[in-house]
Amino acid sequence: MAHSARKMLRKPTKSAWLLAIFVQIVTFFQLGACYTCETPDDWLSGNIGIQLAARGQLEVFHQTWPNGVVRYKLHSSLTLDDTSEVLKAFDEFHKKTCIQFKPWQERDTDFVSIEVDDNVCGFANVCKIGGWQVAKFGKDCRNMKTMVHQLAHTLCLGHEHQRLDRDQFLNYSSCSSNPRKVESLKRPTSLYNYASQMHSKCGSCDRGMPNEGKIHSSSTKNVICGPDASPGLSVLDVDNINYLYNCQGCQRHRWVPAMSLSQEDFSKMPTFGYETRNKKPIFACRAQHQAEIVSGMYDHARQSCNISYYDKPYEIQGPVEVLTIPGGVVGDDCCVYKLVNKKNVLEQENFLIYVGNIISQQFWNWTSHVAYAHGGGLKSSRKGLA
Repeated sequence: MAHSARKMLRKPTKSAWLLAIFVQIVTFFQLGACYTCETPDDWLSGNIGIQLAARGQLEVFHQTWPNGVVRYKLHSSLTLDDTSEVLKAFDEFHKKTCIQFKPWQERDTDFVSIEVDDNVCGFANVCKIGGWQVAKFGKDCRNMKTMVHQLAHTLCLGHEHQRLDRDQFLNYSSCSSNPRKVESLKRPTSLYNYASQMHSKCGSCDRGMPNEGKIHSSSTKNVICGPDASPGLSVLDVDNINYLYNCQGCQRHRWVPAMSLSQEDFSKMPTFGYETRNKKPIFACRAQHQAEIVSGMYDHARQSCNISYYDKPYEIQGPVEVLTIPGGVVGDDCCVYKLVNKKNVLEQENFLIYVGNIISQQFWNWTSHVAYAHGGGLKSSRKGLA
Protein backbone atom coordinates (compact mmCIF):
# COMPACT_ATOMS: atom_id res chain seq x y z
CA MET A 1 0.00 0.00 0.00
CA ALA A 2 1.54 3.29 -1.07
CA HIS A 3 1.48 6.45 0.95
CA SER A 4 1.98 9.99 -0.27
CA ALA A 5 3.89 12.69 1.55
CA ARG A 6 1.47 15.44 2.44
CA LYS A 7 1.27 18.56 4.55
CA MET A 8 -1.47 19.93 6.78
CA LEU A 9 -2.20 23.61 7.39
CA ARG A 10 -4.02 24.48 10.60
CA LYS A 11 -5.58 27.92 10.66
CA PRO A 12 -6.07 29.91 13.87
CA THR A 13 -9.74 28.91 13.64
CA LYS A 14 -8.59 25.32 14.33
CA SER A 15 -9.91 24.10 10.99
CA ALA A 16 -7.41 21.97 9.05
CA TRP A 17 -6.55 20.71 5.61
CA LEU A 18 -4.42 17.73 4.59
CA LEU A 19 -1.92 18.48 1.86
CA ALA A 20 0.00 15.93 -0.24
CA ILE A 21 2.79 15.35 -2.68
CA PHE A 22 0.09 14.37 -5.16
CA VAL A 23 -1.54 15.66 -8.32
CA GLN A 24 -4.46 17.92 -9.18
CA ILE A 25 -5.31 18.53 -12.82
CA VAL A 26 -6.85 21.79 -14.01
CA THR A 27 -7.85 22.41 -17.62
CA PHE A 28 -6.85 25.73 -19.19
CA PHE A 29 -7.32 27.20 -22.65
CA GLN A 30 -4.87 25.94 -25.28
CA LEU A 31 -2.45 28.55 -26.61
CA GLY A 32 -2.92 29.80 -30.16
CA ALA A 33 -0.40 29.46 -32.97
CA CYS A 34 1.48 32.61 -32.00
CA TYR A 35 3.87 32.35 -29.08
CA THR A 36 6.89 34.60 -29.42
CA CYS A 37 8.43 36.56 -26.59
CA GLU A 38 10.00 39.82 -27.76
CA THR A 39 11.72 40.59 -24.47
CA PRO A 40 15.35 41.45 -25.49
CA ASP A 41 18.03 38.86 -24.77
CA ASP A 42 20.14 41.44 -22.92
CA TRP A 43 17.30 41.89 -20.42
CA LEU A 44 16.89 38.19 -19.63
CA SER A 45 19.92 38.10 -17.33
CA GLY A 46 18.10 40.53 -15.04
CA ASN A 47 20.51 43.34 -16.01
CA ILE A 48 18.57 46.31 -14.69
CA GLY A 49 21.12 48.87 -15.87
CA ILE A 50 20.52 47.98 -19.53
CA GLN A 51 16.75 48.24 -19.10
CA LEU A 52 16.99 51.60 -17.36
CA ALA A 53 19.42 52.92 -19.97
CA ALA A 54 16.83 52.03 -22.61
CA ARG A 55 14.51 54.61 -21.06
CA GLY A 56 17.21 57.15 -20.24
CA GLN A 57 17.74 56.32 -16.56
CA LEU A 58 20.99 55.41 -14.84
CA GLU A 59 19.96 54.45 -11.31
CA VAL A 60 19.91 50.73 -10.50
CA PHE A 61 17.19 49.45 -8.18
CA HIS A 62 16.54 46.24 -6.26
CA GLN A 63 15.89 43.19 -8.42
CA THR A 64 13.22 41.10 -6.73
CA TRP A 65 9.93 42.48 -5.40
CA PRO A 66 10.00 43.02 -1.61
CA ASN A 67 7.89 40.44 0.22
CA GLY A 68 6.74 39.08 -3.14
CA VAL A 69 4.19 41.88 -3.59
CA VAL A 70 3.83 43.26 -7.13
CA ARG A 71 1.70 46.35 -7.66
CA TYR A 72 -0.03 46.60 -11.03
CA LYS A 73 -2.16 48.88 -13.18
CA LEU A 74 -4.55 47.58 -15.83
CA HIS A 75 -4.09 49.73 -18.93
CA SER A 76 -7.07 51.12 -20.83
CA SER A 77 -6.01 49.07 -23.88
CA LEU A 78 -7.33 45.89 -22.21
CA THR A 79 -10.78 44.59 -23.12
CA LEU A 80 -12.94 42.68 -20.65
CA ASP A 81 -11.71 39.42 -22.18
CA ASP A 82 -8.10 40.57 -21.84
CA THR A 83 -8.68 41.47 -18.21
CA SER A 84 -10.15 38.02 -17.58
CA GLU A 85 -7.00 36.38 -19.00
CA VAL A 86 -4.77 38.62 -16.87
CA LEU A 87 -6.70 37.71 -13.72
CA LYS A 88 -6.32 34.02 -14.56
CA ALA A 89 -2.58 34.59 -14.84
CA PHE A 90 -2.51 36.33 -11.45
CA ASP A 91 -4.43 33.41 -9.95
CA GLU A 92 -1.86 30.94 -11.28
CA PHE A 93 0.82 32.67 -9.19
CA HIS A 94 -1.45 33.15 -6.18
CA LYS A 95 -2.35 29.45 -6.04
CA LYS A 96 1.16 28.05 -6.43
CA THR A 97 3.55 30.62 -4.92
CA CYS A 98 3.70 33.32 -2.26
CA ILE A 99 3.64 36.06 -4.92
CA GLN A 100 0.79 38.55 -4.58
CA PHE A 101 -0.30 40.85 -7.40
CA LYS A 102 -2.10 43.82 -5.87
CA PRO A 103 -3.75 46.86 -7.51
CA TRP A 104 -1.68 50.03 -7.67
CA GLN A 105 -2.44 52.76 -5.13
CA GLU A 106 -1.47 56.42 -5.28
CA ARG A 107 1.40 56.06 -2.84
CA ASP A 108 3.02 53.30 -4.95
CA THR A 109 5.95 54.46 -7.06
CA ASP A 110 6.92 51.01 -8.38
CA PHE A 111 4.36 49.12 -10.44
CA VAL A 112 3.74 47.03 -13.56
CA SER A 113 1.50 48.37 -16.29
CA ILE A 114 -0.42 45.47 -17.88
CA GLU A 115 -1.04 46.41 -21.51
CA VAL A 116 -2.13 45.22 -24.94
CA ASP A 117 0.36 45.92 -27.74
CA ASP A 118 -0.41 44.39 -31.13
CA ASN A 119 3.16 44.98 -32.28
CA VAL A 120 4.28 42.10 -30.06
CA CYS A 121 3.15 38.68 -28.92
CA GLY A 122 4.66 39.16 -25.48
CA PHE A 123 7.08 41.64 -23.91
CA ALA A 124 8.10 42.52 -20.36
CA ASN A 125 10.77 44.13 -18.25
CA VAL A 126 12.79 41.56 -16.33
CA CYS A 127 12.90 41.87 -12.51
CA LYS A 128 11.88 44.97 -10.56
CA ILE A 129 13.57 47.91 -12.26
CA GLY A 130 12.01 50.74 -10.24
CA GLY A 131 9.21 53.13 -11.19
CA TRP A 132 6.85 51.97 -13.91
CA GLN A 133 7.52 48.93 -16.06
CA VAL A 134 5.43 46.90 -18.47
CA ALA A 135 4.10 43.41 -19.15
CA LYS A 136 2.39 43.24 -22.54
CA PHE A 137 0.62 40.78 -24.76
CA GLY A 138 -0.83 41.25 -28.24
CA LYS A 139 -1.58 39.79 -31.68
CA ASP A 140 -3.00 36.25 -31.31
CA CYS A 141 -1.28 35.85 -27.93
CA ARG A 142 -3.78 37.65 -25.70
CA ASN A 143 -4.29 34.74 -23.33
CA MET A 144 -3.45 33.54 -19.85
CA LYS A 145 -0.36 31.55 -20.84
CA THR A 146 1.35 34.49 -22.53
CA MET A 147 0.67 36.72 -19.54
CA VAL A 148 2.00 34.05 -17.14
CA HIS A 149 5.20 34.02 -19.21
CA GLN A 150 5.55 37.82 -19.13
CA LEU A 151 4.78 38.11 -15.41
CA ALA A 152 7.39 35.44 -14.72
CA HIS A 153 9.88 37.77 -16.44
CA THR A 154 8.64 40.50 -14.09
CA LEU A 155 9.57 38.18 -11.21
CA CYS A 156 13.11 37.59 -12.62
CA LEU A 157 12.73 34.32 -14.54
CA GLY A 158 14.59 34.08 -17.86
CA HIS A 159 14.07 31.75 -20.83
CA GLU A 160 14.73 28.08 -20.16
CA HIS A 161 15.73 27.32 -23.77
CA GLN A 162 18.41 30.03 -23.58
CA ARG A 163 20.21 28.82 -20.45
CA LEU A 164 23.95 28.26 -20.83
CA ASP A 165 23.79 24.45 -20.79
CA ARG A 166 20.81 24.11 -23.13
CA ASP A 167 22.81 22.38 -25.91
CA GLN A 168 22.88 19.29 -23.69
CA PHE A 169 19.09 19.17 -23.94
CA LEU A 170 18.12 20.79 -27.26
CA ASN A 171 19.39 19.85 -30.71
CA TYR A 172 20.19 22.62 -33.20
CA SER A 173 22.68 20.58 -35.25
CA SER A 174 20.75 20.93 -38.51
CA CYS A 175 20.03 24.64 -38.03
CA SER A 176 21.89 27.57 -39.55
CA SER A 177 21.30 29.64 -36.41
CA ASN A 178 19.84 29.23 -32.95
CA PRO A 179 18.76 31.41 -30.02
CA ARG A 180 21.48 33.12 -28.04
CA LYS A 181 22.48 31.66 -24.67
CA VAL A 182 21.88 33.95 -21.70
CA GLU A 183 23.05 33.64 -18.11
CA SER A 184 20.00 34.18 -15.91
CA LEU A 185 19.76 34.91 -12.22
CA LYS A 186 20.79 32.16 -9.82
CA ARG A 187 18.31 29.29 -9.96
CA PRO A 188 18.00 26.58 -7.31
CA THR A 189 17.50 23.74 -9.74
CA SER A 190 19.95 22.40 -12.30
CA LEU A 191 17.34 20.08 -13.83
CA TYR A 192 16.36 21.05 -17.36
CA ASN A 193 12.72 22.05 -17.56
CA TYR A 194 11.18 21.16 -20.93
CA ALA A 195 7.74 21.88 -19.43
CA SER A 196 8.63 25.40 -18.28
CA GLN A 197 6.24 28.15 -19.26
CA MET A 198 9.52 30.01 -19.96
CA HIS A 199 10.53 27.45 -22.62
CA SER A 200 9.70 27.90 -26.28
CA LYS A 201 7.70 25.29 -28.13
CA CYS A 202 9.85 22.51 -29.60
CA GLY A 203 9.94 21.31 -33.17
CA SER A 204 11.81 23.77 -35.41
CA CYS A 205 15.25 25.36 -35.80
CA ASP A 206 14.39 28.51 -33.90
CA ARG A 207 12.85 26.45 -31.10
CA GLY A 208 15.03 23.33 -31.05
CA MET A 209 14.26 19.64 -30.86
CA PRO A 210 14.80 17.68 -27.63
CA ASN A 211 18.30 16.22 -27.74
CA GLU A 212 18.27 12.51 -28.60
CA GLY A 213 21.33 12.10 -26.40
CA LYS A 214 19.09 12.77 -23.40
CA ILE A 215 15.90 11.19 -24.74
CA HIS A 216 15.49 7.88 -26.51
CA SER A 217 15.17 8.63 -30.23
CA SER A 218 11.85 6.81 -30.51
CA SER A 219 10.44 9.11 -27.80
CA THR A 220 11.74 12.43 -29.14
CA LYS A 221 8.79 13.05 -31.44
CA ASN A 222 6.37 12.61 -28.52
CA VAL A 223 8.11 15.17 -26.28
CA ILE A 224 6.36 18.52 -26.01
CA CYS A 225 7.82 21.72 -24.61
CA GLY A 226 6.86 25.00 -23.01
CA PRO A 227 3.23 26.12 -23.39
CA ASP A 228 2.39 22.85 -25.17
CA ALA A 229 3.51 20.85 -22.13
CA SER A 230 2.04 22.77 -19.21
CA PRO A 231 -1.29 24.60 -18.76
CA GLY A 232 0.37 27.18 -16.50
CA LEU A 233 3.48 27.40 -14.34
CA SER A 234 5.40 24.13 -14.41
CA VAL A 235 6.55 22.38 -11.25
CA LEU A 236 10.11 23.70 -11.61
CA ASP A 237 8.87 27.22 -12.47
CA VAL A 238 7.08 27.24 -9.12
CA ASP A 239 10.13 25.88 -7.31
CA ASN A 240 12.33 28.60 -8.82
CA ILE A 241 9.94 31.40 -7.82
CA ASN A 242 9.46 30.06 -4.30
CA TYR A 243 13.24 29.89 -3.96
CA LEU A 244 13.90 33.40 -5.32
CA TYR A 245 11.30 34.90 -2.99
CA ASN A 246 12.02 32.61 -0.02
CA CYS A 247 8.38 31.57 0.22
CA GLN A 248 7.48 30.13 3.62
CA GLY A 249 4.55 28.32 5.21
CA CYS A 250 3.25 25.52 3.01
CA GLN A 251 5.62 26.58 0.22
CA ARG A 252 8.81 26.29 2.28
CA HIS A 253 9.95 22.89 0.98
CA ARG A 254 13.01 23.06 -1.27
CA TRP A 255 14.64 20.64 -3.69
CA VAL A 256 18.39 21.15 -3.18
CA PRO A 257 21.04 19.99 -5.71
CA ALA A 258 22.93 17.04 -4.19
CA MET A 259 26.27 18.55 -5.19
CA SER A 260 25.63 21.59 -2.99
CA LEU A 261 24.05 19.95 0.08
CA SER A 262 25.34 21.56 3.27
CA GLN A 263 25.42 20.14 6.78
CA GLU A 264 22.46 22.37 7.57
CA ASP A 265 20.55 20.92 4.61
CA PHE A 266 21.02 17.40 6.01
CA SER A 267 19.14 18.39 9.14
CA LYS A 268 16.21 19.47 6.94
CA MET A 269 15.91 16.22 4.94
CA PRO A 270 12.74 14.38 6.09
CA THR A 271 12.43 10.60 6.24
CA PHE A 272 8.83 10.39 7.52
CA GLY A 273 10.06 7.41 9.57
CA TYR A 274 10.96 5.26 6.55
CA GLU A 275 14.12 3.14 6.44
CA THR A 276 15.69 0.61 4.10
CA ARG A 277 15.92 -3.05 5.09
CA ASN A 278 19.45 -2.20 6.28
CA LYS A 279 18.01 0.42 8.64
CA LYS A 280 19.31 3.36 6.63
CA PRO A 281 17.04 6.43 6.47
CA ILE A 282 15.23 6.98 3.17
CA PHE A 283 15.54 10.46 1.73
CA ALA A 284 13.46 11.56 -1.25
CA CYS A 285 15.26 12.79 -4.36
CA ARG A 286 14.32 13.70 -7.89
CA ALA A 287 16.23 13.39 -11.16
CA GLN A 288 15.71 13.58 -14.90
CA HIS A 289 15.16 10.46 -16.96
CA GLN A 290 13.94 10.47 -20.56
CA ALA A 291 13.14 14.20 -20.13
CA GLU A 292 10.78 13.43 -17.25
CA ILE A 293 11.39 14.56 -13.67
CA VAL A 294 10.83 11.56 -11.37
CA SER A 295 11.41 10.86 -7.69
CA GLY A 296 13.36 8.13 -5.97
CA MET A 297 15.67 7.25 -3.05
CA TYR A 298 18.79 9.31 -2.47
CA ASP A 299 22.18 7.58 -2.06
CA HIS A 300 24.46 10.16 -0.46
CA ALA A 301 27.63 8.08 -0.79
CA ARG A 302 27.19 8.05 -4.58
CA GLN A 303 25.24 11.33 -4.80
CA SER A 304 22.75 9.46 -6.95
CA CYS A 305 18.99 9.01 -7.14
CA ASN A 306 17.66 5.46 -7.45
CA ILE A 307 14.42 5.58 -9.39
CA SER A 308 11.89 3.16 -10.79
CA TYR A 309 10.74 4.06 -14.30
CA TYR A 310 7.99 1.89 -15.78
CA ASP A 311 8.93 -0.73 -13.15
CA LYS A 312 12.60 -0.79 -14.19
CA PRO A 313 15.32 0.38 -11.75
CA TYR A 314 17.76 3.13 -12.72
CA GLU A 315 20.53 4.93 -10.87
CA ILE A 316 20.82 8.59 -11.92
CA GLN A 317 24.09 10.27 -11.03
CA GLY A 318 23.45 13.86 -11.91
CA PRO A 319 21.99 16.24 -11.72
CA VAL A 320 20.13 15.06 -8.63
CA GLU A 321 18.07 17.09 -6.15
CA VAL A 322 17.08 16.16 -2.59
CA LEU A 323 13.89 17.14 -0.77
CA THR A 324 14.42 19.39 2.25
CA ILE A 325 11.87 21.05 4.52
CA PRO A 326 13.40 24.08 6.28
CA GLY A 327 11.97 24.44 9.76
CA GLY A 328 11.13 20.75 9.93
CA VAL A 329 7.89 18.97 9.13
CA VAL A 330 6.06 21.09 11.72
CA GLY A 331 6.46 24.78 10.94
CA ASP A 332 6.16 27.79 13.24
CA ASP A 333 2.99 28.75 11.34
CA CYS A 334 1.36 25.35 12.06
CA CYS A 335 1.92 24.09 8.53
CA VAL A 336 2.57 20.36 8.93
CA TYR A 337 4.05 18.01 6.33
CA LYS A 338 2.90 14.43 6.85
CA LEU A 339 2.17 11.12 5.15
CA VAL A 340 -1.36 9.94 4.43
CA ASN A 341 -2.75 6.89 2.73
CA LYS A 342 -2.85 7.53 -1.01
CA LYS A 343 -6.51 6.52 -1.35
CA ASN A 344 -7.47 9.13 1.24
CA VAL A 345 -5.80 12.07 -0.50
CA LEU A 346 -7.94 15.20 -0.61
CA GLU A 347 -7.34 16.75 -4.00
CA GLN A 348 -7.15 20.41 -3.04
CA GLU A 349 -4.95 22.05 -5.66
CA ASN A 350 -3.80 24.95 -3.51
CA PHE A 351 -1.95 22.65 -1.14
CA LEU A 352 -0.12 20.17 -3.34
CA ILE A 353 3.61 19.49 -3.55
CA TYR A 354 4.70 18.47 -7.04
CA VAL A 355 7.85 16.67 -8.22
CA GLY A 356 7.80 17.17 -11.99
CA ASN A 357 5.79 17.41 -15.20
CA ILE A 358 5.46 14.57 -17.71
CA ILE A 359 6.15 16.01 -21.15
CA SER A 360 4.64 13.48 -23.51
CA GLN A 361 1.74 13.93 -25.90
CA GLN A 362 0.37 10.65 -24.55
CA PHE A 363 0.22 12.03 -21.00
CA TRP A 364 -0.49 15.72 -21.50
CA ASN A 365 -0.91 17.60 -18.23
CA TRP A 366 0.26 14.72 -16.05
CA THR A 367 2.63 15.22 -13.12
CA SER A 368 4.68 12.90 -10.91
CA HIS A 369 4.84 12.81 -7.14
CA VAL A 370 6.60 10.97 -4.32
CA ALA A 371 5.06 7.77 -2.94
CA TYR A 372 6.38 5.66 -0.05
CA ALA A 373 5.58 1.95 0.11
CA HIS A 374 5.70 -0.68 2.85
CA GLY A 375 8.92 -2.66 2.71
CA GLY A 376 11.18 0.37 2.56
CA GLY A 377 10.45 1.48 -0.98
CA LEU A 378 10.12 4.94 -2.46
CA LYS A 379 8.97 5.48 -6.01
CA SER A 380 7.52 8.01 -8.39
CA SER A 381 3.79 7.94 -8.94
CA ARG A 382 1.75 9.63 -11.64
CA LYS A 383 -1.67 11.04 -12.23
CA GLY A 384 -3.32 12.96 -15.03
CA LEU A 385 -6.39 13.59 -17.07
CA ALA A 386 -6.87 10.06 -18.38
